[in-house]
Amino acid sequence: MQKGTSAEYAGKQLLFSILFSAGAGASVCAAALCLLAKLIVATQPSAWWAIPISAIAVMAGCFVSGYILARRMGQNGLFCGLCCGLFFFLIFLLAAMLSGSHEYTAFAAIKCVCYSLAGALGGYIGLLSSERAKRKAHTSR
Repeated sequence: MQKGTSAEYAGKQLLFSILFSAGAGASVCAAALCLLAKLIVATQPSAWWAIPISAIAVMAGCFVSGYILARRMGQNGLFCGLCCGLFFFLIFLLAAMLSGSHEYTAFAAIKCVCYSLAGALGGYIGLLSSERAKRKAHTSR
């Protein structure tokens, strides 16, 4: 039996980090959607509010996903977060196409920008957090 190389190990770690961050972001998104649905039922706002509230919930998921991925990777925080935001937007786009909407509207473009920015902000803050932890570990030695 042959042992795995360090490149294989690094690839598995990267894949695990990506899947873990996407799962955590999806979990936060689902939890936020549940909380905001409860808020909608309790306050009975107009139906117009459902779209921005759901976008806010997905942006929270993008933020958390970007934060976790950048924190685990320790580098390229903005890029990691941007990729997480674009991943969530692609899920949104796929769901819209499967439901029969084949139009790309201006609102979809706004969602793409918002999801990407939320992910990038999460990635940036995750990278800062990772750097702070590294710096703290070096000073305590």
